[in-house]
Order: sequence, then structure tokens, then C-alpha cells
Amino acid sequence: METPFRLNRHFFRTHTAAGARRNTMKMPLRVFLMMTACASLACAGLAQVQIPAANNISTIAGNGSISIVNGVPATSSGMYPTGVAVDSMGNIYIADQNLAVIQEVTAATRIITTVAGNGTSGCTGDGGPATSAQLYQPLQVAVDGAGNIYIAGDFCHSIRKVTKSTGVITTVAGTGTYGCSGDGGPATSAQIDGDGVAVDGSGNIYVVGYGCEVVRKVDASTGIISTVAGNGAYGSSGDGGPATSASLGGAIAVAIDGKGNLYIATYADNRVRKVTAATGIITTVAGNGTAGFSGDGGPATSAELHEPEGIAVDPVGDILIADNLNNRIRLVTASTGVISTLAGNGTAGFSGDGGPATSAELNSPAGVALDLSGNVYIADQFNDRIRVVGGAAAAAWSASPSDFRFQGVGAGISTVSAFNINMGVGNAWSAPWGSPLELGNGICVTPPPAGSPPWRCSWFINIHQYPPALRRPTTATYVSGILTDLNSFPNLNVGPYNLSGNNLVIRSLDVQPANDAFAIAYVSSPSATGFEASLQHMQVSDLQAFATSEGLKSRVITALSLDSATTCYVFSYGWANDPSSVYEATVASVTLDTVASVARSMASEGYVLTAFGAGGDPTFGWFLVGTRLKGSTTPRPIFVSLYEPSDDLYYLNGYVDVVTIYDNPAPGISTRIWIVEK
Repeated sequence: METPFRLNRHFFRTHTAAGARRNTMKMPLRVFLMMTACASLACAGLAQVQIPAANNISTIAGNGSISIVNGVPATSSGMYPTGVAVDSMGNIYIADQNLAVIQEVTAATRIITTVAGNGTSGCTGDGGPATSAQLYQPLQVAVDGAGNIYIAGDFCHSIRKVTKSTGVITTVAGTGTYGCSGDGGPATSAQIDGDGVAVDGSGNIYVVGYGCEVVRKVDASTGIISTVAGNGAYGSSGDGGPATSASLGGAIAVAIDGKGNLYIATYADNRVRKVTAATGIITTVAGNGTAGFSGDGGPATSAELHEPEGIAVDPVGDILIADNLNNRIRLVTASTGVISTLAGNGTAGFSGDGGPATSAELNSPAGVALDLSGNVYIADQFNDRIRVVGGAAAAAWSASPSDFRFQGVGAGISTVSAFNINMGVGNAWSAPWGSPLELGNGICVTPPPAGSPPWRCSWFINIHQYPPALRRPTTATYVSGILTDLNSFPNLNVGPYNLSGNNLVIRSLDVQPANDAFAIAYVSSPSATGFEASLQHMQVSDLQAFATSEGLKSRVITALSLDSATTCYVFSYGWANDPSSVYEATVASVTLDTVASVARSMASEGYVLTAFGAGGDPTFGWFLVGTRLKGSTTPRPIFVSLYEPSDDLYYLNGYVDVVTIYDNPAPGISTRIWIVEK
């Protein structure tokens, strides 16, 4: 039997003393892989690992060994993690370099399984199940908005993709031969050095390798590969000029923010570089080029790093750095440029779970990732664990600007509950349900309940409730009032509720001109900041022009309702931390017969269904609004049904209600159309 042993990812390629050329000799790898199913009573009653309190650390996967056990709680299995990624549902993906697999920790259960690799080192298996394929030293992993997995492997000289819907693995970049050629042609015909990978909101793939010292981009729409940073020479020159003219010093990891800015970790010259999307100019944003540890509390560009191997960027541009040989995770705050330590006390070891992250010991952290709630996941390489720091890097409760779920909770596990709440004019209903993703449109039930003036309407409500482990500090609120008072927004008061704050997002609106009533649903959080809402009363014929104009100003329509056949109320808002993203919007008039096909068409073109507008009189018509980041045409998952979707297939897999149309919402309310979207 062969004995398991550990790899150091730097062992196989080293720079010469002059730093001019790399030794690209590859050495054979022999590993012993144990993969078993959970077959004991110890696997019963699978307890979920809780996300720790803000700034505290705990282990969420791995037990300190390197032997994999499938189908058990993640903390009962071994691993050797060199990369980590988290999807929008909170599922964790782990690149295991030593054991040649990609593992997934499911958010719902915290159970760990292998999703790619059969445990044998090699590069075969394309076109078949990913779990039957060979991988060879997978170093990093990324996941796109549809849940597809991208794998960067050191020895196969390729980027491979596991399609979420089929589980099939394919090569999307690289021929399998080491090299740095092929720009301007198909990515699958190019020679690459694929040490790191990232995917942006449009599905473009970014590949980095410290043999080629470049970052290359695979265009999502054409499959063509091109160089976007680096001139192929080893070094650290070029700041202030075009990124493609700059030299890089050991480029090993890459990340993309919501505005398309590119971040590159260069481990050999101990820096993090940034390529600004709008200009293509490269600058240093962390590290002074000297290997060491210093600088916390001061400018990040004056600080010392020691072989940064992983990076991640949060929605507002804060940078997380896996500072490998300093045994720390460093944080560069975007608003100030100041660097600090987020996790690790600098001593190589394992300790500190359950306490402050800055007091804990890490051991050569090789990767770092963020979820939509700002929890930070660390590939704690030589501790054979994934550690998590609770909520420490969340600059705001919003998701990425490109996600459009501006209420900020991201997709995840939920159950749906329906309520028929008799809210009279001037009344309100609120509950801290924790992360309600989509409140749906309130449907006015007329006539009002008998003998209950001055009530004008009651509203039927759908809301998502999350299990305790996934809840955030958010509150779902419905308020109702007299329609004429709506024009006082943003100084709108309903009982104890004031809608003028910058910590809430309007999610739905229902106006009832015949009853002189309205209802608004919104999501709020005490930690939210920078939301800028506006209300317009306009001609229906102006909706498309208005939506287009708002998108150019980084604003999105989130709710609308018709008060006549020709006029409507429209809520839109922007996020102060996202002043430069450009959105494209489409507005379509729909009927009961066409809403499903229009919704599917919008989703196929990459639009998120951000608003559905009806009105108090069915003859007023309905409108559907779709929004996407400019140029983002990657299709989005959507499901349309005449019945409530199955919890197991949809709500438990991150789908949320975006449109629910009722037929005569009176006693015995029936649903005619139900649209859910991931």
C-alpha cells in the first residue's frame, strides 16, 4: 500500500535566481485515496455546522486527515485543500490537490461528496460523468451563477468545466500541452498554464499561470482566448500603464469584482495587482514586493506579504488575501486602502476554533472565498480543513451588484408560507424571518371582510423562511395605506414604520384605486447602508425609456403597479456602493397566456425578472421587467408551473418566487401561473 503524502504547490516550479525563467519540470505523483460511503449509525442525525459569530472562526469541513469519506458530515472527512469557492446557494467547493478530486459541501446538510475526479491522477474523462474523470493536481476551483464548476489543474494544462445540470465534465481551455500560445483563436486550441481560474458575471473565464506570467480571458460568447494582463516576462514592472505591457511575478490566483475589475495575486514578488476594467490600466493594490510581515493598520501598498496564493473580492471591492507563509488572511479595505489581518495570528498550527479569528492559528492558507453574507471561507492547506470566519468581510448586506438580488440575501434553502392577512388602511405587518428572498406581490382580496370598516383590502402574501443556520439580520414588512398618501414617499409613514431610510429595498407594490388603498412589501436590515429608492408616477408608455435611463445610472426597477390603463407607480433604486455598473432593462406587456413564454425568453437572454406589475383592475394589464448587467447574456435558470413548485426540487435548491398570478384570490384562492427563478 502506498502511503499518503502531502504536496507543496510550489515544489514543482521554481524561479531561477535571476527570476527570469521558470523550471517547468513535472514530477509523478503517487497518492493513496480512500473513498467510502457513510454506512454507520454515526451518520444518523446529521448535525449542521453553524456559521460562527462575526469575526469568530470555526472549522466547517475537514478533520485534520487527508483520507476522504463521502456522504458524511463535512467535519468527519479528510482533505488537502488548495482552493475553495462558494456558490450563491452557500454550497462549498474544495479543490483537493493531493487526492485529485473536487468536493462539495452541501449548504442544506453540510454533507460532503465528491463532484469531480475519481481519485486517480490523470487528464481523461471529458464528455462523461465528472466523478468518473481523472484530475491531476487540481489547484483552484471557481463556480459561476448557474452553479457550473471550473477547475484549474497544474498538470493537465487546461481548464475543465463540470456542468451543473448534467454533471458532465469538458475542457473549456487548453490542449493539454504546456505553453502560452493561441491568443485570438479558440480557447480549446490554445496552450495554457492553468494554475488559477475565475468567472465573471457574464460567464467569461479568466485563467492565470505562473509559467506564462499572464492572465488570459476566454470570452463567454465566442470561446476565443486573449491576454488581458501580463507580457509574459517575470517581474513587477508596468504599474500605471496598460496591463498587457506589465510584467508579473509569479501570477497564481485571480479574482473579479462586480464591476469587472481584475485582481491578480503574484506570489513570487509578494503583491496583489489590479487591472481597472474601464481603462485596462494595472496598479499594485497590496504588497511592497518584500517578503515578510508588516504594515497592518497602514496603506496596503506599503505592507509586506509573503507568498499570497489566493484572493477574493467582496461586493464593494474589499480584497481578501490568503497570505500563505504569514499564515494569515489579510483584508484590504477598499474605501481606505488600509490593510489588516482578518484571520490568523502568524503562527503555523491549528488552534482557535470558537474564538476570535485573529487569535487562531492557520497553517499555510492557500485559498479564500466569500459567500453572499460576507462569511469568509479559508482553505487551511496544511491543517487539512476549511475554516470559516463569520460575517467579518461584509461591507453591506447586499449581494453582488451583478446579482440583482439587492435585498442581499442570496439564493439558499427556504420554505414558502402563505398568509391571508387582513391589513386595514394604515396597518402593517412585520416579522424578522431572516433572509426573505422574495415577498411576492400582495394581492388585494375584494370585497373587504364583512363588518370590518375601515379596512379596504386584505393581502395574500408569499414569503420565504430560512432555517436558523442561514438567517441574516433582515426583516420582511408589509404596510398598507390610503393611495393618495403614497405620493408623499420617501417621507411615508405607516404606523410605526417609516419608508425613508437607506436600509430598505421595496420588493413589491399593489395599488387599488377603486378602494383608495395600496400595499408595499420591503426588506430591511439594521446593517444595510446606501440604498437610494425613488418612486415615480408615469405613463405606461414611458416605462421602457425610464427603465433604460435608470440602468444607465446604475439603478434597477424593483416594483410597479398600475393605477389606470395608462398610468403606473414605479419603484426603482440604486446602491451607493455601486455607482458605475451599467444595466440593461427590458419591459414587456404580458397576459395570462403570454407571461410564461415572455419570462422564459427574458431568462434565456440573461435577464433577471426584477419586477412584475399588475393593478387593481385586471383590464389595466400586466408588465414584466427584466434587468441584466450590460452584456451579460448568460441564460438564467427559470421554472414556470401551473402549480406551486416542489420544495425539494426548487425552493431547496435556491429558486425563489418572482411572479405569482392568482385567479380570483377569494376563499379557495387558486394559482394560475407560478414562476420561480434561481
